[in-house]
Parts: sequence; structure tokens; C-alpha cells
Amino acid sequence: GAWLGKAETQRFANDRAGAIATLRTFAQRYPDHAQTPAVLIELARQLERNEDYRTALAYQTLLADAFPQHTGAANALLRAGINRYRLNEVSAAVKLWQRALTAYPNAAEAPMLRLWLGKGLLAQRKRTEARAAWQAVATQAPESYAGQRALSLARAAGLTLTLGTGAQSSGDDGSQAFAERWLRTWVKTGSAATDLTALDPRIRRDQDWQRGQAYLALRLRGPALEALELVRARYWNEPLLVYQLAVAFEELQTYRLSVISAARVIALAPNPQVSAAPLFVQRLAYPQHFADLVSEEALRFTVDPLLIYAMIRQESLFEPGAESSAAARGLMQVIPSTGSWIAGELGMSDFHESDLYRPWISVKFGAFYTMRGLRAANGNVATALVGYNAGPGNAKIWRERSGADEDLFYETISIAEPRAYLSQITMHRAHYARLYGAR
Repeated sequence: GAWLGKAETQRFANDRAGAIATLRTFAQRYPDHAQTPAVLIELARQLERNEDYRTALAYQTLLADAFPQHTGAANALLRAGINRYRLNEVSAAVKLWQRALTAYPNAAEAPMLRLWLGKGLLAQRKRTEARAAWQAVATQAPESYAGQRALSLARAAGLTLTLGTGAQSSGDDGSQAFAERWLRTWVKTGSAATDLTALDPRIRRDQDWQRGQAYLALRLRGPALEALELVRARYWNEPLLVYQLAVAFEELQTYRLSVISAARVIALAPNPQVSAAPLFVQRLAYPQHFADLVSEEALRFTVDPLLIYAMIRQESLFEPGAESSAAARGLMQVIPSTGSWIAGELGMSDFHESDLYRPWISVKFGAFYTMRGLRAANGNVATALVGYNAGPGNAKIWRERSGADEDLFYETISIAEPRAYLSQITMHRAHYARLYGAR
């Protein structure tokens, strides 16, 4: 622990060479220590940030060889293969990914391993084998970043995949009635005559529910949301009540609570894939609130409206009053300093920071900033999204290191939050495209 702490202190002091030397000394001096796997993982990470990919992969391979039971072994082989791929050693990369899938077929990294295996096989002109690897991803993890990338790569290579989604029930007309017939197939609902659209008496009698309604009537949105959040949490494991709350929250225009409640219903279902749920429930989880604003500003700044919806869902869950720990505000989570700059660019001399909570300002500013990010990234959506989340300077550095390869770009992002952001927005956008049609 002390060695890792020392290395972290050195790294924060911008002494990366010192941090690497500290970690390397520990790994050489204590090859069998319980902390050695963690040291090897951090050492490889620092070497990657230094673009010393060959030395990084040596330590990643060492981890997998010396500590095959460690939880980081599968990821070490994944990254060692990626670093081989960076060095144009495709055959060696493929062997590492195949080794990892043989040893750890059920690891969390398995979809990404298969994604990269397909890339390596395609580079070797083994199209049939590449398609098989990507088909495995599309079947086993269709609603994941790896699944979406497998579809994109296969499409670009002229290969056809069968998406492994829960087959939509025939007769789904998108109605609430159909959704409630679906609910009856797996939720205890009392008698067949029970009206599922009516709020359960437990919710109606719930004091927090009543308080929330009263606060909303008084236009005290903050206290109302706090009370209604308690209601949501109280019935979180009861799918019928969560469903009823999803519908009720949307009617109250407390959209964040509606979205997460609808997503919870899907997660509790026998098949938890979004695409397997009734369209009515999917659209509660992936709504198009503020549609007039989104359409107008997307058109004004030539940004895909489905991308804007995906970003709003990720940034604020459609709650205009959302505020992050970094003081980002509103539907599209614009920070005040960026808001002031955008206001200047748009010639809005009367801008105040509190305006960021106004939906029409937030969507306008977010769409403008996305447009600028896309323009700076020559239209590349992934670079623009990472810039929106982590700053355009970071996105530019990671793109320069990775080149045009989208998957290398994703793996080069060295901060967890923008990596997750890119992954989540990619999936949200795919759901929006499936539910509402491509632009």
C-alpha cells in the first residue's frame, strides 16, 4: 500500500518517471507479494499513458502468467492484446485474446475481448472467423458498447449480424394496455379484474406521495422531488408499483423519476433487455420530452436530435433543475463558465448563470457546444462527446494518440468517467434510433 501511495504522490506531482520507477522496483523486489498484481496493473497503466506500449504489455502479460486467478488477469490480457495491436503485431494480439477467452469465457471483459478478436481476425482477412466473434458479442451483449461497436464494425466490413434482442411480442401497438397485459404475465397483480392503471392504495396513502403532490401544487419543485424520491425508493423492488409510479411521475412532469422507474421495471423483468420490453415502457425509459426545443435547436445547429436526446438522458434524465457536483446545470449540464462563453458567442448580453436551469437556454447552449465540438473533431461523434464530458483538450490528446481507430480511441481514454460517458451515450443513442427512427 505504501509503495502504491508513494507512486500516486509522485504521479500527482507530475513525476511520472519517478512513479514508474517506484512501481517497477516493487514488482522486481516482491514478485510474489499480495500487492504485486495491483502494482503491475498501475505500472502498465502509467506506461500506457507514456505511450510505452511494449513495456506495458510485458507487465500485463506477466500479471496474467504469474497471477492467473487474479480478478485483473482477463483485463490484463485484453490490454496486452490491444497494445500488440497498436504495435501492428496482430497475430500476437489475436493469440492473447484467444487465450483470455479460453481461460475466462465468462469474464466481464468477454464482450470486449470478442470485439477485439474480430478486429484482429478481420485484419488477418479471416472474415468468417471475424464475423463469428462479432456475432457472439451481438448475441450475448447486444445492449452494450461492445455490442454496438461489433454491429458497426461488421456493417463497415459488409458482414451481416443477427442482433440478439428479446423478440418483440407480436401485436405490440405501443399502447399502455399492451404493456399492462405484459406485466400480468410475470407480476402478481391480484385478480384479473385489477386495474393496473390505478395507483396502488399504498402509494395513494403514502405521506411522502401526498407531500410531493402538495409541494408541486405550490410550485416548490425541490422539496417535491425530495419527497417523491422517498416514494420511489420505498417501492423499488415491487415491479407493479414501480411501473405505476413511472406512469404517474411522467404525468407529474417529474421526468427523472419517471425515466429511472421505467428503467427499473425493465431491469426487474424476466428478460431485462430494453428491447424486450413493451414499446410503451421503453418510451417511458427513453422519452422525447422538450421535443419542440430539441427539434428547433438541433436543426439550428445541425446536430442529430437523437444525439441530443441521448445526451439529455445521460446528463440530467430530463430534470431541468439538475446540478452536478461540478456545478454543471440544467438539462444538458452546462457549467457557468462555459455558459457565459456560449452566451457571448451567441450575442446574448443579458445572460445570467441561473438561466442555465431554463430548458430553452440549456438545450440551445448544449446543442451549440455539441456543434462546436463536432466541428473541431471533423464530425467525429465520439471525439465530440468525450470533449463535452472531459474537455476538448483531453479529447484531442486521446484522439491524437489513438489515430482514426474508434476502438483504440475508447481504450486510450485514461479517465473512467469519459469512457463510461461515451459508452452510455452510444447505447442511449442506439435505443433512441431504434424507438424513434434514424434521422
